[in-house]
Amino acid sequence: MTQTAVFYGVFSIGIIVSILGAIKIPLAARLGIDDARSGGLIAAMQFTSLVSGFFIGPVIDTAGFAVTGAGGFFFGALAVALLVSARTYLHALIACVFLGFGGMCLNIFINILLQKVLFGGMNAPAALNLGHAVFGVGAFLTPLAIGMMVSRVGLRATGAVFTAVLLVGLYLSASSLFPSTGKGFSILAAMSLLRDPAILVITVALICYVGLESSMGGWITTYAVDTGFTPKRAELLLAGFWATFALSRVVASIIMTTETEMTAIPVLAGVASCSIGGMIVSRSPLKAAAGVIVTGLAFGPIFPTVVSVMLSHIPPGIAGSGFGMVSSLSFIGGVFLPAAVGVRSRNATIRTGLILVLFVTLVLLAVTSLLNAMA
Repeated sequence: MTQTAVFYGVFSIGIIVSILGAIKIPLAARLGIDDARSGGLIAAMQFTSLVSGFFIGPVIDTAGFAVTGAGGFFFGALAVALLVSARTYLHALIACVFLGFGGMCLNIFINILLQKVLFGGMNAPAALNLGHAVFGVGAFLTPLAIGMMVSRVGLRATGAVFTAVLLVGLYLSASSLFPSTGKGFSILAAMSLLRDPAILVITVALICYVGLESSMGGWITTYAVDTGFTPKRAELLLAGFWATFALSRVVASIIMTTETEMTAIPVLAGVASCSIGGMIVSRSPLKAAAGVIVTGLAFGPIFPTVVSVMLSHIPPGIAGSGFGMVSSLSFIGGVFLPAAVGVRSRNATIRTGLILVLFVTLVLLAVTSLLNAMA
């Protein structure tokens, strides 16, 4: 039951991360908001994740995994229910706050548990990539299902289905026997991690990556429509991005080891830089779609592999506090980059905003190359 709860948590994060991008077009039409204000919704979700991680991590170290997991499923379900029924921009913002809090609870919950319950705790990069492949499945199925359901049953009924799916996690969390979490929260021990140069570099890398993933997830549909796709085909392209995202993680779980993880990260960042550059200059729908798919393939293994490296630098007794602190800081990228893309695109096209995405990808390439050199 414990592995089931962990995998269901990863799947649920996929729903939480992708649902805002999947319903952005019909939600924006209902609320009458432009790209910049849509970016504000993404930023609200990411800002909540940034702040809440500092508190959620210590909860794991003191109260255990079950409380945190249950909180993630509950607030994620509440957020989806509020989001699909929102009639004003303020209501949507409040829903995104709950969405960010629920997602962060599950984020810390599953990332620490995956390396403990898979592969006998002996291969962290493979465990994290395999687990996060399930995240990709959730992120893939969400826009696909929403694209099929909204036109048939409406946004509210679609949201009710996803709310129910997330609430199943409450039962799984309550029924599972999780490992012990450690000796309790220590702010001094957690803060001491910032004296490790590798942790500082990893933090910058995660700031870049979280901003990139949330920007791609939030703006692919807008980019696709700008390139000539219909809104429905744009949602299918978003689903394709998440599908290849998940597939690359499955492949990484098979071939990745602790000996190869450091080299793989900058290589993947370099591939993503090329594909995003291709998205910016391409005017052909086929080439644009290819750029999106290749970006998904390259992005997939980056986060779980960087997390594997990070957890190897955090003592087990403060895993929740340490991971929560670094993970929270990483959401700085998620707060600012998607919103900046929207603002930059306001008086131009989304391609102009993607120039910012390319720049941050190049920064990610630089810092992960530095991390590899430090190993």
